[in-house]
Amino acid sequence: MKMVTIQRAAQGLKPLDTASTLEQVRNLLHEQQALADETRGADPQDQNALDQLSRQQNDIHQQMGDVKSPVARVAGGEQLLEQAQAAAMQAEGKLFEGERDAALEQQQEVIGNLSQLEDLLEAAESMPAPSDPNDPLASLNELEQLGQNLDELAEQQEQVLADTATAPQ
Repeated sequence: MKMVTIQRAAQGLKPLDTASTLEQVRNLLHEQQALADETRGADPQDQNALDQLSRQQNDIHQQMGDVKSPVARVAGGEQLLEQAQAAAMQAEGKLFEGERDAALEQQQEVIGNLSQLEDLLEAAESMPAPSDPNDPLASLNELEQLGQNLDELAEQQEQVLADTATAPQ
């Protein structure tokens, strides 16, 4: 946990940035879920309705670009966002081509990626505030604490392994 805190400090990611980005991702997720519901209820033969859904999908795809920079500062976030954007683009194309069911599959992929991104941002938001990245002593103290935590975990793991080895089977 401390190593991630140090990484966040080095990246300059502030809790407020994470909270704001998390809110934007939640809004995108909500919009995408609503659009998938609309798509599911659309008549596959009504090309005008599918074209309108395609435009809405394009809007969501464009909005994803607004969170790209802050999401890129969270490990794994950029990849999830890129996968969501690619699936949104595919869904848009499928709607435009009149392939409602194929578009729904892509929309579910967008929802899945945005949900994972939401989880990732929630985890980043719950991390303690980083120490001052310009204070090398604070970073050194955090690294020393991390080393102590790792030592304690190694001792606990050794004890569990010893207990497992002596336990009757």
